[in-house]
Amino acid sequence: MGAPRIRSRRPFRVLVLAVVWVALAAAGLSVLLVSPLPDRHRDESVLDGRVASGLIGWVVAAEADQVTMERITGIDGPRRADAAVELRRSGDSGAWAFLLAGLARPDEFFRIGRSYRMQLYVRDLNASGRPVTLRVTNGAADRGPTDASVTAAFTDRDWHLLTRTFVATGNAFQDTALYLALPPDGPLHWQATLASVRRVDPG
Repeated sequence: MGAPRIRSRRPFRVLVLAVVWVALAAAGLSVLLVSPLPDRHRDESVLDGRVASGLIGWVVAAEADQVTMERITGIDGPRRADAAVELRRSGDSGAWAFLLAGLARPDEFFRIGRSYRMQLYVRDLNASGRPVTLRVTNGAADRGPTDASVTAAFTDRDWHLLTRTFVATGNAFQDTALYLALPPDGPLHWQATLASVRRVDPG
């Protein structure tokens, strides 16, 4: 008999983050090669904030029960949005879950001392009252151009805008993204659209 095996969650998280990095890198590569994405304003960094061209640049991950993600169309969304990312999970428990919207060349887009605005429209179709948090960081939520965030919870099924203006105080990296921390456990049914990370003092 060999020594007992000790199960660790860390290797799983490392594997998930590696997959996330590959997904974001692939999204960026598709933009550089033959991009099916709509043109962005030069002061906008999110690859496809309106979910106009499939799910390029969008990534979801969780420690526990799988969160499914699909693109839905024909919605009556905010600001005439007709497409969104829909997230579902049946239950189970875990330490973390998140949604990422990929950015175009984030390591070049952000400059220390410049001002930016992050935003995302969301709705909680379970009206659960459980909080979500919006940030600009990587999948591990441990590095990025700012520590600024916005947290909110909703007990209705309406669309709500999460937004925060911030000054970049650090460098961004190739894996920096618009990051939405999701409720880590329990049933989940959210939609998201109109993701944006934009310069507000263009120069």
